[in-house]
This record gives sequence, C-alpha cells and structure tokens, in this order.
Amino acid sequence: MRALMNVCGVLIVVLAALAARMAWTSDFDPEPSRGLKKPILGLELAATASEVRSVFRDPLGYRNRNVFRELLEWDGPFIICYASLLVGLGLTAAFRRGIGGKGQAALVIALAIGAARFDARENRGILTLIETRSHALTDEMAQVVRSASLAKWGCFFGAIGVISAIFLTAGTTTRGGRNLARSAGLLFLSASGLGAIGLIWPTMLHRALWLASLGFLTTLVMIAVWPDALEKGHEARPAR
Repeated sequence: MRALMNVCGVLIVVLAALAARMAWTSDFDPEPSRGLKKPILGLELAATASEVRSVFRDPLGYRNRNVFRELLEWDGPFIICYASLLVGLGLTAAFRRGIGGKGQAALVIALAIGAARFDARENRGILTLIETRSHALTDEMAQVVRSASLAKWGCFFGAIGVISAIFLTAGTTTRGGRNLARSAGLLFLSASGLGAIGLIWPTMLHRALWLASLGFLTTLVMIAVWPDALEKGHEARPAR
C-alpha cells in the first residue's frame, strides 16, 4: 500500500507540473469570447459552430487555433497521468479489509479508462475543429466534441465520487492521518457533486475542478506524512 501511495504522490506532482505547463502555453490572442472561464472548456462544450468560432475568435483566430493545437500535444501525457492517478487511488480499496473494496477498485478503474478513452475521442474532434476553415465548421462537428466531453467528465467525476468514499472510510486510528484522509474525501465528494451538476450547467465544472485539485493537494500532504492513512483497520505511523 505504501509503495502504491508513493506512486500516486509522484503522479500528483507530475500532473500539477503538466497543468502548469499547459496554462503557460495558453497564450491566446485575442482572448476567446465564450462564457466559460477556461477556453479549453469553452471549446469542449461548444454546442454550435457559432460558439466554436467565438472560442477561436474567427476571423482573427489563426493564433488561437495554434495554441489549442499545442495544448493537444501536451494533453496526451496529461490524460495518461490523471487516468493512472485515478487507477492508483482506486486500487487502494483493494488492499483494505472488508467487503466491497475490490468492487470499488474495479469501478474506479473502469471509470478512469472510460474518461481517458472519451478524452482521446474529444481530442480527435477538437483537432478536426482546429483544422477546419471557419466557414466550413458545422454544428455536428461541435456536437461530436461536446458529447465526448460530457462523457469524459461524467466518468472522471464518477471516479472521483467513488474515491471520496474510500477516503471518507479510512480507518486509521492516527488522528492526523484520519483528518487529512477525510478532508480529501470531502473535497472529492464535493467535486463529484458539482461535477454532476456541471453536466447540466457547465459553468459548475470549473469550480468542481478546483475542488478536485484541492483534494489531490490534500492527498499529497497525506502521502508525505501518513502514507498508510487509507489502510482501514491499521494504525498509520508518520513517515520518517
């Protein structure tokens, strides 16, 4: 279990580094005009060709298309990293005592794989949008991307919801480890709930992602200090 948690800690750090690199790459000019705070979310969830054009800022969107193209190059490693992290956190349930742990682990793995597959499909659709001239964009192209994106977010926040249950039921008798595990669990549970709402009202997805990020950060602290905190029924000792 400790080795698995250490791997998860490394993945959280790598994921944060990739996210920072992608944010630094997002040098849009002019800024996309669609309502969502994150331009990539605006493109993922655009429902019509007109909304896609507003993200690209056509007819001035040549630079923005290139920015999105570069973001896609970084998104491959990002997908692998977050899917692996979800799998790793889900697998912790399989190492715990009690009934249902292996089922929880299998469900998280299935949802993580689903999120990654839909994310890859979404990226292929976005690349089609990028390479299509403004006048040739269609609502159907936008809907292909939007459908894949909603499926991706459904799988991702579904996995986060199952992981929250694993954290909230951590049975360590060490108060610090228990508090950190349950704090992360509450953040993941809140993120999962907001993510579900975001499937209907996409503006909530941005807030859900922030809560999930805080959950991962809390998990990183827990791993650094109490790597055995998720071992139900065991007393975890602070790492030396």
